Amino acid sequence: MSAETPPGDDGARSPQRLSALTLDEQSIGRTHANIEHEREVAIFDILEENSFALTGEAGGVGGSEGGGSALTGPYRLELGLQDDRLRFRVSQDPGEGSDASGGDGAAPLDHMVPLAPLRRIVKDYFLVCESYYEAIKTSPPSQIQLIDEREVDNSEEQSLIEASEEIRSRKLQQETERWLMQLRDEAF
Repeated sequence: MSAETPPGDDGARSPQRLSALTLDEQSIGRTHANIEHEREVAIFDILEENSFALTGEAGGVGGSEGGGSALTGPYRLELGLQDDRLRFRVSQDPGEGSDASGGDGAAPLDHMVPLAPLRRIVKDYFLVCESYYEAIKTSPPSQIQLIDEREVDNSEEQSLIEASEEIRSRKLQQETERWLMQLRDEAF
């Protein structure tokens, strides 16, 4: 499943944005029609109005071997699962004067995020979705509203914070190691 920038793009948008978002069907797969529709709506909403920029050395996210990246926006993002991790594959939009491999010969960048801290959140999300879809079929609108307003346990928020801190810590360690290597190279 993928989506391009929604129609009506007047060309005045910032290059620091996502122009396309794709879900890797090999690893994420398809589900029933309701979930597919929700995915399409979510992707459309993300592409409708967003801001996206790469950080780190030369604009790279540090996920590619050999240092930074020559990627410039607008960007394409593919989400997939690989080795029990969420993979963010970022490439340059080929419609912006680059080749399909990621832009001016630059390879796409991969950034991996562990799924373990997010498992409970994903499980709870699917339970809420399942309840919602069942309610749509059989319940009055007031019951559907109750499901929409159901509060999620605070431990989910804590899990997200912990996952974010783990990612930040790993990035700091990677950047520190890269900087130390650069200093060693310059010293010799």
